[in-house]
Amino acid sequence: YTVTRDGGIRARLIDFGARLVELHVPDRAGTLADIVLGFDESSSYAASDAYFGATCGRYGNRIARGSFDFHGRQVQVDCNEGPNHQHGGREGFDRKVWTASYDPAGTAIRFETTSADGEMGFPGALEISTTYEFEVDAMRVTMECRTDAPTIVNIVHHSYWNLGGDPAKSINDHELTLYADRFLATNAGLIPTGEPAPVNGTP
Repeated sequence: YTVTRDGGIRARLIDFGARLVELHVPDRAGTLADIVLGFDESSSYAASDAYFGATCGRYGNRIARGSFDFHGRQVQVDCNEGPNHQHGGREGFDRKVWTASYDPAGTAIRFETTSADGEMGFPGALEISTTYEFEVDAMRVTMECRTDAPTIVNIVHHSYWNLGGDPAKSINDHELTLYADRFLATNAGLIPTGEPAPVNGTP
């Protein structure tokens, strides 16, 4: 699927994982380049576990040992990264084929899917949507869900970016500024420790 806006700006998407697979935008000289990393063939996304451009859930990030206390009972979800849960499990939202519908103006596309009660171990059924929409100077990604029972939800968009527009070049010369006093520390398994660690003295 392709959505466009003036100036040749365009996004290409696929229904497998409601993924953004290309985003062509101009640099300061007006030259268009694709700044999203991914594959040339849609079949490669099914063969990969890299989450390129995907909508991830039901729970993006990691859950230690795939277990958590929820309303007084212990819930066990699918563990797909060693002993831990990652990004929704082996059959998360990134593995679903979503239903797609265009906005009448052609500047947006909405993907929809469902998640059954107990899928990957999570309680409650969900109806989920991800919408990609061009605005004047931005592309907005909106994720929404409705549940029929208490549950946990942490849906995330998972593109890998190279703002230089050249996938053969590293992003090591990119600079990013985050205004923060603290960050959430993680252990060797990338599980948050719960410690809001100070930024002072870190790289």
